[in-house]
Amino acid sequence: NDSFLLAESTINTELIKNAVTLNNAINGSLTDMESKPGDMLNFTLALKNFGKTDIENGQVKLTIEGPSYKKQSILAWSDIIDKHDGDIVGSQISDTVRGATITWNNKKISDLKKIKAGTEVLVDLQIPIKNSDKTSWNEIENNQIKITSQATFIDSSKTPQTISGNPITIILNSDLSFQVKNDIGSNEKQ
Repeated sequence: NDSFLLAESTINTELIKNAVTLNNAINGSLTDMESKPGDMLNFTLALKNFGKTDIENGQVKLTIEGPSYKKQSILAWSDIIDKHDGDIVGSQISDTVRGATITWNNKKISDLKKIKAGTEVLVDLQIPIKNSDKTSWNEIENNQIKITSQATFIDSSKTPQTISGNPITIILNSDLSFQVKNDIGSNEKQ
């Protein structure tokens, strides 16, 4: 049971930091956050090319999964503000979760056709959360909105690449408010 070395080789490897990043921000936050019914969600997706060469045929996808009631999203999709008019595809994921993916390509944002070295492409949009008048919030079982994103592009060696942005979870808090009132009056008998 002797072992023998028949051959030996050395491989030099080099770790390369990805030269393209995708960052998600919601209401200025890059991390998990809290919100409540009636709030506006202000999204910014930043696709940045830190590299020394241009990239081509960029596409950005934003996926939002959130609570639903009677198969209706708690997000007011009819009130979305998206100057680039991304393509939206919605789906019912479960009885209590509805999702949507918004996609922008170079037909929607011309800067995605060629993203020059050292530049970035920004996608800004707004989606309101329905308020208590438009949704039965006491029937909502899930209180989280999960945000993910992905970008695809062709690098300088003509190789397709896919990167993911930072995920963000939004915890939905109640819009219930309390008011404490103390009436002080005269209680004298006449």
